Amino acid sequence: MSKKVFAVFVGVLFTFCIAASVSAAGTVKLYAEGRQIESEHPPQIKKDRLFVPVSVVSDALHVPVSWDNRTKQASFQTGGDSFVLTLNQKSYTKNGVKFALDAAPYLYNGRLYVPLRFFSEACGYQVQWDAKTQAVHINKGTQNAVDLNELQRVALPEGLELISHEWCRCRTTRERRKKPDWKASPSAWF
Repeated sequence: MSKKVFAVFVGVLFTFCIAASVSAAGTVKLYAEGRQIESEHPPQIKKDRLFVPVSVVSDALHVPVSWDNRTKQASFQTGGDSFVLTLNQKSYTKNGVKFALDAAPYLYNGRLYVPLRFFSEACGYQVQWDAKTQAVHINKGTQNAVDLNELQRVALPEGLELISHEWCRCRTTRERRKKPDWKASPSAWF
């Protein structure tokens, strides 16, 4: 009897763990070029990143995506560049050169979910978070775009050096840490 109770307990615990690791971001609104993106498949927050079905964001940005079921790869072309994403891999290729991703694309209910910021920026769009309205705005060539060099000069504390939009390095020690480390801030989701 105790083995059955233990098995049920483990099953319930496992279900809660799965639900906690992938949560629906139903309150987050998505806008592309000022128009709200409607979808029956809502964005999801997973490991502090905002994921969307690739079909939803590719339709909104008018970027066709092809899926190869044999290799489990999605590919798209934009601005003369060719991109390939592989299911559950924290890397992508751009024009045949491999690069790292901080979060891997995954399947959920038969849909390929991709990191929103990666896909949008790869397509030449800029992504902005509006905390007041809980909305993500995807725009091409906005005036509010942040230059990474300007961000380094203005926003980084003394002693930190910007490596990329994802990483910073402390010049006073050899410690390397992920930037941003804003677990409470929704801007770190994408």
